[in-house]
Amino acid sequence: MERKIVERRTVLKGGAAAVGMLGSGASASMVAGVQQASADTPPSSVPDQILAAFQRFRETIPANFDHEYVEKAVRPFFLTSFYEGERPMLPVIDVTFSKENALPYDLWGLITRDWRPTPEDGVTVFLQGLEKRGPNNLRKRIYFSGVTPDLYKPMYGPKVVAFFDKLMDKQFANKPFMRHYLDYYFDLYWDLHLGVTGDAIPFEVRQIGEAFNTVLAYRNPLLPITYDNYMIVRERLDFLKSWIDDRLADIESGKIKNPERTMAWYWLKNAGDGKHFAKKDVVFECFPILWRSANGATRSSGLCRVCPKMVAIRPCGHLFRRP
Repeated sequence: MERKIVERRTVLKGGAAAVGMLGSGASASMVAGVQQASADTPPSSVPDQILAAFQRFRETIPANFDHEYVEKAVRPFFLTSFYEGERPMLPVIDVTFSKENALPYDLWGLITRDWRPTPEDGVTVFLQGLEKRGPNNLRKRIYFSGVTPDLYKPMYGPKVVAFFDKLMDKQFANKPFMRHYLDYYFDLYWDLHLGVTGDAIPFEVRQIGEAFNTVLAYRNPLLPITYDNYMIVRERLDFLKSWIDDRLADIESGKIKNPERTMAWYWLKNAGDGKHFAKKDVVFECFPILWRSANGATRSSGLCRVCPKMVAIRPCGHLFRRP
């Protein structure tokens, strides 16, 4: 298995070299498997030459950038080693290569207020170690209950078909595809998860999804467009959580029409006493940004991205997921 390693000293040879790498887009190939950067590491454990290089590099950071953003997003981004390897032939379910907090450290500020993992406020199964999911991978089994193949045709099929009907409409012939794909995507996403679409989706909710997509599209934390959209996501996090929580309450009370045609309905019904899948975890699973955060995991498992959260559609039209 070939392994490519980008060491910290390579990224931070010097202030000028670091800026040069940014311009070349060298940091755009970041993948999952990241180690926590040294944002929380005692200074004595970081080589002096790296600290000196970073200090020179810090002088190139735009002065208007929020201090916390610099310390919790920019700095970790450039003080991290990344490892790439061949895609495994089979899915890996083990405790040796854990999914516990398996997210690039600079992205935690996009999903938590504290810029770090806070499982006490909710966690997704895709950032949770196998040993913490309950007996026999119970948490993953509960999650899977909302996306089993038998649900596709009676519950989700009409929503997906309607999405593709809009996507392939004749009015879009010979026009760029991704613009109207993005316009319609979040209607499908929230309809599948919470049973809401159209005007029932607030502007703030649409904005946070678009802002997160923009952050991952540009990825370079020194670009103003990345910074602006990163901060938009952070400003909207509390609103998003509250809105999702209210919609879950609507599903539980029956206020949402046909709640059994939403993924969240199955998660709530099968959560039992909530020990391994609490309501706060359901809120977290509904975050539109998490399936993009786990982008590397999606690549490694070979799943398409038509539907979010590791859900895909076979050529035959059936919904499926790998175990």
